[in-house]
Order: sequence, then structure tokens, then C-alpha cells
Amino acid sequence: MRTLIIILVLIVTSCKGNDQKAYKTEKPKYEKIKNSEFELINSDKQNGLLILFPCLPCDAQNTFSEFKIEEISVKNGFSVLAMNFNQRLFLNQSEKQQLTKKLEK
Repeated sequence: MRTLIIILVLIVTSCKGNDQKAYKTEKPKYEKIKNSEFELINSDKQNGLLILFPCLPCDAQNTFSEFKIEEISVKNGFSVLAMNFNQRLFLNQSEKQQLTKKLEK
């Protein structure tokens, strides 16, 4: 009986709730820079830089809306650079003609 009481006392005292204030963490700080050519999420503690090129009809804003990487990258200390560079990966008509002339020589 005595051991049962000791076990119950140990169980009751060991199951106290932890103070929730000790587990609060502040959100990591970052800076967001928008430009006509790119969108940069600059993390305060930089472990690296991730460069994203959007799909053909998309832009940087669309990339961030489809790919929820903003919070994940800042939490892990990575900056993200999303380029508005999709339409420039192909030659326009005048560049194609110039290239054709050079290849025909």
C-alpha cells in the first residue's frame, strides 16, 4: 500500500504541465524587395541563396503563390530570388533573323 501511494505521488507530480511561455519563438526577420525584373526575399541569417526561374507564362509573383517557400526559406536562413526572366529565354524575331544570317555565311 505504501509503494502504491509513493507511485501515485510520483505520477501526479511528474505530469505537471509545462509553461507555454518558454516555447514561444519569435518569427525570423526578412526583407522583401520587388523589382520589375525580380522579387527577392532576403533573410537576416543567410545560409544560401535559392534562385527560381518561373514557368513560361508565369512571373515571380505567380511563382511565390504556387510554391509556398517564403516562410520555409526564412526559417531555415535561405534567401530566395524569383526572376521575371521567362520571356527572355527565347529569341525574338529579329534575333532569329540575325542568327539565321550568321549561320548561312
